Amino acid sequence: MVLVIYGSLITPQDPYVASYLPQALLYIENGIIQWMEEQVEPHELSSVMSAHGLEEEDIDIIRLQRGQFLMPGFIDTHTHAPQFPNLGRGGQYELLDWLSNLTFPTEAKFADREHAKAVYIKVVNQLLDCGTTTCCYFSSAHVSGTEVLADIVSRCGQRAFIGFCNMDRNAPDFYLKGVNHSQSLEQTREVISFIHSLKNPLVQPILTPRFAISCTGELMKGLSDIALEGSLRRLLIQTHIAENLTEIDVTASLFPTHTSYTHIYEERGLLGPTTILAHGCYLTSEELTSIKRAGAGISHCPTSNFHLSSGVAKVAEWLDLGIKVGLGTDVSGGFSPSILTTIQHASIASKLAARMSKSVSTSEDEFQEDSPNDLSLKTALTNANLLHLATLGGAQLCNLEDVTGSLETGKDFDALIVDLRPETGNPKLWWDSDNNMEDSFLPTRSKITLAFVRRARARWHRNSALHT
Repeated sequence: MVLVIYGSLITPQDPYVASYLPQALLYIENGIIQWMEEQVEPHELSSVMSAHGLEEEDIDIIRLQRGQFLMPGFIDTHTHAPQFPNLGRGGQYELLDWLSNLTFPTEAKFADREHAKAVYIKVVNQLLDCGTTTCCYFSSAHVSGTEVLADIVSRCGQRAFIGFCNMDRNAPDFYLKGVNHSQSLEQTREVISFIHSLKNPLVQPILTPRFAISCTGELMKGLSDIALEGSLRRLLIQTHIAENLTEIDVTASLFPTHTSYTHIYEERGLLGPTTILAHGCYLTSEELTSIKRAGAGISHCPTSNFHLSSGVAKVAEWLDLGIKVGLGTDVSGGFSPSILTTIQHASIASKLAARMSKSVSTSEDEFQEDSPNDLSLKTALTNANLLHLATLGGAQLCNLEDVTGSLETGKDFDALIVDLRPETGNPKLWWDSDNNMEDSFLPTRSKITLAFVRRARARWHRNSALHT
């Protein structure tokens, strides 16, 4: 199957630089970007295509109009599929009370396979409609429900990592009665086997110890052993870390001989280049050094960090340290499934972190005299930073940077065509002038939607065309 697209394109190059190409030409075959010309004037189309052995009249070119642009699909590196029924709830709680009063009761319902089917089809389609072409899912601690999620994701054509949620302590009996670490490990193997039986390269298992509070050392070590077994060596690992101050205190009480939260995972063999650590609001400099040394990365979840009053992560510092960072919606700690919302909140969080950092190192009088715009670029994220976090940064975190995350020759065409023209009914998002795309990209209004998204990923494996 062949697809040719001509028009505006936005794609990251690295955490600090993005390409804004108003007249790009892409040739996609069987879901792979075969070649791309960055700048082609309209009158040059025929000659450029002929140079690639193509005739313009033989191919139906998708020509993007003004107000439309192509970009990489969003990558959500941390969300909880069984928590979607709780969207928008629980903001009165902090993390551990939120888990006890709201989250565990909701997740316990996913022991019912039919309930899982009814919810998960809505979850996956909602994320696709938000432009999420790749997603890291936490499921519940139920084998059948996790298998349902994997099957639905596979059928919908999304690229995803599906994680059976491992716990063997500190969960209520109505959710996790009598499950020990051996049983949890056996259930994990069962889910991995099922996902591999789908024979869909887009859908892969991911090892998912919930967090140190709910996992004994034996369970964490057992998951590390699974990660190193033969053909399973490349399995990703996802968990939570340093999200909330009370959580950190409880974790320290459970592991009194360890020097830090990160040290717990490191000692159990769970910290490595395939590890995704969610949140990290209170990571110390020593922990960040360990994470960087191990090649692990962090999923930044600003919406959840705000909603559950957890904290503010210093993401720009992580980027400057060379740590892999992506974005996570963290539903339902986060109240929106949209990475676009997460981008906005990441921008706000970075400015808050900048001010917090400045107030620590400056006296109150001096602070008041500073210009409101006197923010260090090392702490306040730029548009290029934000684009990277939502796309290529997430791909790097998932070890998929050679496959997706940016629009480059040789990569899978995981892409969005975003339409912001007036006829879509979207509010006006950028100034309609001849300013370059960089000046207008990533609008910061608080309530916006992607009115039109073509998920151009795709389901090439199922002989399906570009769809809306």
